[in-house]
Amino acid sequence: MLNSNASYRLLSLLKRRMPVGRRQENDVFFVAFAVSALVFLLPIAVGLQLVHLQASAYSACVGLGLIALALWVWKHTGHLKAALLLYEGTLLALILLNVHLLGGVMSPVMVWLGIVPLLPLFIASLRWAYVFLALSFLAVLVFYMLSAQDTGHSRQEKALAAMMFGTFIVTQMVLVGTVAGVATRRLRQIHKDNRRLRILTEQLRLSHTHKDRFLSSVSHEMRTPLNAIHGYLDLLRGRHDLPAEAAEHIGHAATAAAHLLGLINDLLDYAQIRQGQFTLSPQPVQLPALLQSAHTTLRALADEKGLAYTLHLSPQLPDWVQADPHRLTQILLNLLGNAIKFTARGQVALHAHYQPHSPQQGTLALRVVDTGPGIPEVLIGKIFTPFFQAQVQAHASAQPGVALHGNGLGLSITDSLVKAWRGGIDIDTRLGEGSTFTVHLPVGLAAACRPAPRPGEALPHAAPLRLLIVDDHAMNRMVAAATLRKAMPQLSIDQAENGQQGLEKLSSQRYDLVLLDIVMPDMSGIEVLQKVRQNCPPPYRHVKALAFTANLDAEVRAQCEQAGFDGFLAKPFNASSLINTLLQTLDQPFPQPQETGP
Repeated sequence: MLNSNASYRLLSLLKRRMPVGRRQENDVFFVAFAVSALVFLLPIAVGLQLVHLQASAYSACVGLGLIALALWVWKHTGHLKAALLLYEGTLLALILLNVHLLGGVMSPVMVWLGIVPLLPLFIASLRWAYVFLALSFLAVLVFYMLSAQDTGHSRQEKALAAMMFGTFIVTQMVLVGTVAGVATRRLRQIHKDNRRLRILTEQLRLSHTHKDRFLSSVSHEMRTPLNAIHGYLDLLRGRHDLPAEAAEHIGHAATAAAHLLGLINDLLDYAQIRQGQFTLSPQPVQLPALLQSAHTTLRALADEKGLAYTLHLSPQLPDWVQADPHRLTQILLNLLGNAIKFTARGQVALHAHYQPHSPQQGTLALRVVDTGPGIPEVLIGKIFTPFFQAQVQAHASAQPGVALHGNGLGLSITDSLVKAWRGGIDIDTRLGEGSTFTVHLPVGLAAACRPAPRPGEALPHAAPLRLLIVDDHAMNRMVAAATLRKAMPQLSIDQAENGQQGLEKLSSQRYDLVLLDIVMPDMSGIEVLQKVRQNCPPPYRHVKALAFTANLDAEVRAQCEQAGFDGFLAKPFNASSLINTLLQTLDQPFPQPQETGP
């Protein structure tokens, strides 16, 4: 007997050879039964011919032809029930004919009546199975009555044979009913379980939706005060008249605020990964400056642990590339932060190389080397799993007591970022000696742009500029205005505390650029800009606009781009990102008007 795996493989092979669109479960059962009948009838026909039972052999050959015809009807007409009736009629007639030819009610062929109802039970209904069982039972009675003239067996023998075959068929009827009843109860239980699972699935979906909304709301509400904290700390750090102790305290406060922002960003990035909304926003980036800035960000952390903390930039490194500066910085900070955190002594080094593939394209290789405890081989495949944290005390004999702690999201998010960038991560690690993480990122070369200003640096501009800040949080407006005035004293800045007020100003006054908050109680920034673009006459409708928001997921970015925003400024911002984004946006020429009136 074929085991279940072999049967499954045979059914799979049979299903693949069936016509496309005719591979439902009922079709598979019918073809399997019909093919099995053909396979078994052929050797039976040959065997009957060898034992000189020509009439039975001829009947088997006729049965082969009729079953093949049933298959043809199924394949070319699509009428499964017609093919089933032809198959069942052929099978019943073939059995009854051979019962008549081979001994009547005493013939062993009678036992084959038990297989007649099997196919209807699988592909039709219980009623069909009962119909063919009743026909089989009726055939037993008919052959018993016809056997009255048979003198080869006693009356008792014929009666016993009829009773045995009749009991066999009745037993099958009871068995079929019992099996059908059990199957019906199981089916009802399955439907009940499925309904319960659908309810649970819907509840989970709603729970995830509420969680995502909660994260989005918390993001906006937490980033708003962080925006003020970052902004004012940047302004204070740019002052040169502060006492050394005060400057040190401000630096520690800025580090703590950056750490808090990192935790919030990790949770939001993880939520975006789960929703499939993880996106990259390439733009011209001054690569050496970005690498230096990211490396310097964690220098204080490395100095506290007494580590040698170095940066090695290849001479072939291009000055400007097309990349997402936020995500590239995030990758660097995650890898460098992990290396510093898990290294008790020795060094942490960042090496940056560039391998050109064409005049405008190449691969950026970022290699972070540490002398930490290393990672056990069994854990290498797990370290990119969300929330995974590993203990390595037992393996790190050179550095006992070193454990990997954290929120367990940094490497997982880094892996997702690199994959979204169509890059790769390689790991080379040895227990007790350290680890090397190498990230390969495809980048394109970019034309040089205006360099980012240093905090507190005043930038001259060829002409006076007028700027409008629209935000319902007064603190956000105050920080942005103070930061801009310090860098660009000649800048003229207006403020609006809600969307309607901002729309009125944009409709009546000429501005070079507007910073529009996206989430406001009366009217969103997207709605404001849509009304400006659609309803205001030139030149008002062509004002440059930056989305000023704490929510930069893929859906919001797509809506902003569709509304006509020229760029994005994430909250919380720092002075460099604010000024640089503003100047890069203003460097683009205003679009030429296509119409002469509103």
